Amino acid sequence: PWFWSRLGLGAKMTVIVVIGVVSLVTLFAYLGTAALDESTQRTLQERVILAQTAARHIDYLLASIENILTDTAAQETWSDSERIGAALDDAYHRLSFYGTHVFLLDRNGHSIATQPQIARTVSFSQFASVSAVLGGQSFAVSRYKRPLDSIGSSTIAAAPVRDRSGQIIGALVVPIDLTGPNLSTFTHPIGLGETGY
Repeated sequence: PWFWSRLGLGAKMTVIVVIGVVSLVTLFAYLGTAALDESTQRTLQERVILAQTAARHIDYLLASIENILTDTAAQETWSDSERIGAALDDAYHRLSFYGTHVFLLDRNGHSIATQPQIARTVSFSQFASVSAVLGGQSFAVSRYKRPLDSIGSSTIAAAPVRDRSGQIIGALVVPIDLTGPNLSTFTHPIGLGETGY
């Protein structure tokens, strides 16, 4: 155009160099941004995979607890007052990998026996999982980790205990600490961090 033809050789060279430099800077900025975005997306995808793997591990643990707890609670020995101690010992032996205590509750949700024994009475009134199994649900796990008196914060897994006629007479409860040494051996070395919540 007329403007270009009126410029001198030095000005033309300057314009060409400026356009070239701006083009190169823009290209490199775009490539850098694209690479950063791709790296961020890859990192986030890896975190999602780690979180899904940890969730599957917890699902596996809860399924194992459900199988053992419901099978133990289904034993007929719970309706025989003379055999409750032995039944509770057996329950603790089977469930001690997942929790530090096993509680036998009555129909009202009050603790009537514990293995190992503790001095204080523990209240389970704040746990919906206990109410659910006393209401007829076959197995329940509390959705939140809550303080449990002297035992510390725990997630509660519960299964109903029935008499010989099939009526619910109480519940078998195990507090689960998902951050305990037995249960966190899988997730601990992964280090999910805050972004893996």
